[in-house]
Amino acid sequence: MKLSTKVWLVSLLFLGFRCESGTEQQGASIIIKGSDTEFELVSDFATVFEEQNDVVISVEGKGSSTGIEKLIEGEVDIANSSREMTDEEIEKAIENGVTPVQAIIATDAIAFISHPSVGVDSLSNIQIKRILSGEIVNWNEVGGKNRPIKVYGRNRKSGTFKFIESRFAQDAGFSEKIIQLESNQAIINAVMRDSCAIGYVGAGFLMDENGKPNSEIWAMYLYTEGDRAYSPYERTAVTNGDYPLIRPLYQYFNGTPQGIIKQFLEFELSEEGEKIIQKHGYFNVSSYYESINKKNGILM
Repeated sequence: MKLSTKVWLVSLLFLGFRCESGTEQQGASIIIKGSDTEFELVSDFATVFEEQNDVVISVEGKGSSTGIEKLIEGEVDIANSSREMTDEEIEKAIENGVTPVQAIIATDAIAFISHPSVGVDSLSNIQIKRILSGEIVNWNEVGGKNRPIKVYGRNRKSGTFKFIESRFAQDAGFSEKIIQLESNQAIINAVMRDSCAIGYVGAGFLMDENGKPNSEIWAMYLYTEGDRAYSPYERTAVTNGDYPLIRPLYQYFNGTPQGIIKQFLEFELSEEGEKIIQKHGYFNVSSYYESINKKNGILM
């Protein structure tokens, strides 16, 4: 998957000087805010890391945009984000004396989920686009039962919303009838109880503590025209980039991570961290994403 040139913009902005993010100290603390998608994963990272180190870590959600805003304002040490910072956000950060440095900590597959009774097991990228725009309004138009389609999505502070918008709303836009909810779990709950529903969530939210998919939700097989359909649960399809909706999960720092913050990032990207990533239904950082981290000064 091709990333935007913002990655290189961030690198160029701090090339030639080095800001320190975090210092070695006893009884240290780390404040993390941002992505709802990353909340449970990073909370788990924090719990294990706290047990091994003399540090207190606070993790909050509220959306990727909120985390980035707090980093720009200097109120957090780490911003979790399921999207890249925009050019405008980077410029505002620099104006505020904050040098945003990006790290990719995991790979996520976005799943389109439906109530199992709708009778559709797969959708193409074109069909999804037409559903989100309001052009397709009944399940029988895509081979399902004769019932209206009700779409649940995230609010505009969500990085997941921004990702879906960038993939499907460039031309036709989104239907005004889409119901916006605050979290992945809220969408899952709505889809489970609504026999007309479709929504989108990070695939990790569909897994239980044993790594088993939610049996009350159908995760659509997705395909591009002319290719076969892939499930968001197919690890090889996700890591190879065959599944159509994959994205990196980011953390942003004020300057190259140092001290206890660097140690925490190293833990997230360690073999122990990879086990936690897999436990939550996400996927490890690919070699391509590792190369992006190295270009941003994240050498592990």
